[in-house]
Amino acid sequence: MSERIHMRVPADKAVREEIHVSRVSPAAKSSFKEILAGKQQESEVIKFSAHALERLRLRNIKFSREELKEIGRMAEQVKAKGGQDSLFIMKDLALIVNIPNKTVVTVIDGPSLAEHVFTKIDSAVVR
Repeated sequence: MSERIHMRVPADKAVREEIHVSRVSPAAKSSFKEILAGKQQESEVIKFSAHALERLRLRNIKFSREELKEIGRMAEQVKAKGGQDSLFIMKDLALIVNIPNKTVVTVIDGPSLAEHVFTKIDSAVVR
């Protein structure tokens, strides 16, 4: 549970600070190992560049949680093989993914795929 405390300073100083105080019950405390595992799992999440997010918005493309997990699994496979920049083909979408950063650089949908040339990739995964 997090609680917000507002501290006010004298009127001659126009500063307001917010301090967040977290209170955790003894039963809710996690071991260091559990916290570390959670942080590692969070860091494995796939990210999207600003360009890719704009493409998703313009083309009204949405990924389900399972599809995002699949993109993450595909990135792990490419990473294991030493890939750096990969083309992922999923249904009627193509994604260019920077593997070291786990970042989708761009997304191309079906209509835009016709006669499209992909450069500067070292691997491809088709699903």
